[in-house]
Amino acid sequence: YKKTGMEEISKMYSLELSMDFTAKEIDYREGKVLRHFTIYKSLLECDGIINIPKMKTHMFTRITGAVKNFYGAISGVMKVAYHSKYPDSEIFSGLLVDLVTYFNPRLNIVDGILAMEGNGPSWGKPKKANVLIVGDNPFAVDWVICEILGMDYRSVPVSYTHLRAHETSL
Repeated sequence: YKKTGMEEISKMYSLELSMDFTAKEIDYREGKVLRHFTIYKSLLECDGIINIPKMKTHMFTRITGAVKNFYGAISGVMKVAYHSKYPDSEIFSGLLVDLVTYFNPRLNIVDGILAMEGNGPSWGKPKKANVLIVGDNPFAVDWVICEILGMDYRSVPVSYTHLRAHETSL
C-alpha cells in the first residue's frame, strides 16, 4: 500500500485498507480453464469490486486492461504457479476470462492518463494517453483500450478467448 500510494490516500480520506492477505480455495464449476483457484479471501467479503487497472501493453497478453488486472486476485505464489502451468497465452487468457467472470466487477476504471507501451508489464515506456475509460463490462472496456491503441480486438488473446466462449454458448 505504501509503494502504490494507497496508504497515503487512505489516511487522507480516513479509509480502512484490508490487511487480510489470507488465501482461500474456490471451486468454480463454470470455469473453462480454472475450475479451482486460490484467491485473496477479502475479495469474497466485500460488497462489490471496483477494478482499477493501468492501461498497458503486455508482451504475453498484448494488453493489460480490465480483464488482465484480475490476475491480481490470485494469491501470492499461485501467480507464478499458474504462469508455469499455463504458458500458452490463449489458455492463460481463458484463465483470466474465468476470473473476471467469477468476480463480475461492478465498475472498471482504466487509468490511461499515463499509460505504458512496449514490452510490458515491466519493460515498457510511459506514454501520455490522457484517457480514463469507465464501464461496467470489463470486456467492453478492453475493447475501448484496443480501439485507442489501434489494435484489432480479436488479436488480443483475452478477447478472442472470450468471443469464442460466447459464440460457443449461443
